[in-house]
Amino acid sequence: MTISILVKDHLDRTARAIEFAEVAVANGFTISQVFFYQAGVQHASSSIAHRWETLSKQHDISLVLCSASADQFSELGNTSFIIAGLGALVEAGVESDKVVTFG
Repeated sequence: MTISILVKDHLDRTARAIEFAEVAVANGFTISQVFFYQAGVQHASSSIAHRWETLSKQHDISLVLCSASADQFSELGNTSFIIAGLGALVEAGVESDKVVTFG
């Protein structure tokens, strides 16, 4: 089963998203994309950004920051967290079996 994850709130409200993702891949699920929206883009510069980056590299998961939200919260992205529009979220939703939202 392929899952996409939408993270759309501050880290203090969405910290379980990384835990969910780690458990999901450990149990054989495929995560195609994690889309960070609104305040969720702050995960890219948070204390758990390295966990997202490690998970992404080990399991070929796209980490996508919403372009408008990244601009609003001054997140620049990096080699692990790319910046894209809402179309990337729509595409991931169409291609995934489930979309799980945090926030």
